[in-house]
Amino acid sequence: MKKSVIFITMALLCQNFNLFAQSPMKPGLTIGTQVANESLSNSFGIKSASKSIAKLKGKVIVLDFWATWCGPCIAAFPKNELLQKKFSGKVQFVNIGYESRPTIEKSFTQNYRGKETGFLWITEDKTFVKMFPHTYLPHYVWIDKEGIYRGATEGRDVTEENILKAVNGEFSQLHQKTDGALKKTSVANSQNNESSVLYKSVLSSYIEGLPGGWVFHVPDSINGRRVEFKNVTLLNLYRSAFGNQEIFNKINTQLLVSDIDLFTSTLQGQAFTDWLRKGKGYNWSVRVPADENLYEFMQQQLSILFPQYKASVKTVNKQSWVLTKTSDQDKLASKGEKPFTKFSPFEAILQNVPMRALTNQLKQIFMQDSKLPIIDQSGYTAAVDMIIEAKMTSMDEVNEALKKYDLQFIKKHADSKVLVITDSSSENEANKISQVDKVKEAGR
Repeated sequence: MKKSVIFITMALLCQNFNLFAQSPMKPGLTIGTQVANESLSNSFGIKSASKSIAKLKGKVIVLDFWATWCGPCIAAFPKNELLQKKFSGKVQFVNIGYESRPTIEKSFTQNYRGKETGFLWITEDKTFVKMFPHTYLPHYVWIDKEGIYRGATEGRDVTEENILKAVNGEFSQLHQKTDGALKKTSVANSQNNESSVLYKSVLSSYIEGLPGGWVFHVPDSINGRRVEFKNVTLLNLYRSAFGNQEIFNKINTQLLVSDIDLFTSTLQGQAFTDWLRKGKGYNWSVRVPADENLYEFMQQQLSILFPQYKASVKTVNKQSWVLTKTSDQDKLASKGEKPFTKFSPFEAILQNVPMRALTNQLKQIFMQDSKLPIIDQSGYTAAVDMIIEAKMTSMDEVNEALKKYDLQFIKKHADSKVLVITDSSSENEANKISQVDKVKEAGR
């Protein structure tokens, strides 16, 4: 069928815009419901590990849903461990992970070096996540001494005071977490035949039930180049639109706008979700033909959809972490196996992929709060094979692991790119940009 050019530029700002058709899914337990006597299989931890919920009756149970890639989850373990010890015999923390047992045990070993924690650890969970569906991690579920589900909270409620009250049968003080389950969704049929659409830009406001995030689809001759954003910030849209030039994060994004709160927030968890609901969250579907530049189209569309702002990329020379080869030997060349990457807080595996796979992960995830930009000046353009065993948030440990490849991140001045976003009406814009380092860095 011959394709027609249908150019769509829409700003659909109705909160109830029904772009997505929900399919049925089984709801989780409601507060006040007796928790079934589920088996605690695939568990390890406390020596007398109980094998069912019933065996823990008489204790307050705190289910901690977490993942090895979740920084806030791991950061909460030391506090929770102290609470577990203080209320030993009265409270039991059960750390529930969906990942494989080897993955979780490896994280446990790296964090605790085999030390007893008092926690019960569940791996490969497919049961409790259905009973207590949720969107964001960490997610804490409170079960009383009689096995009754009393609520779900964020980490801020896991305090000595609240646990003491829970031991005494009081749960009304908890701030209930309402992110709920991820609803299975599918794009509803459009009035326009999608197969005939060449250029598309559809923007809508926050949609309940969608997980936040975005995906750049693999381009093909039929669907072209596409990207889908779900419940993200305006700053996420701008950073992604200019992402063909650099990975933009806190250190290299500057907001010179009159109201930063319209772009980003430092809130977390439920408070962040509530902020998104107040007209700060966006869904955006963008599409161009396979032979067109998706990023340039996104930049053009942002200038149309948000004419009150201007965005540009500037080059600045500043102190940076610069990846450098320390010898002329090639210890990186790939053996040509199937391309593969795996990243965790304590390991990075790169197989037949470019070096930027490592630097991008450091910029986006593990060192996104770094005070210095991360720049690759290794000059190595071929595919690499690397295994890095280190705490990926520690530059010292990463550098130690890189020595075997004759690589090091060195502090020195280098040119780096900065995304600068200003109000279109700003006077003396050039002067503002020249003072970029004096302006508050962008948030999330």
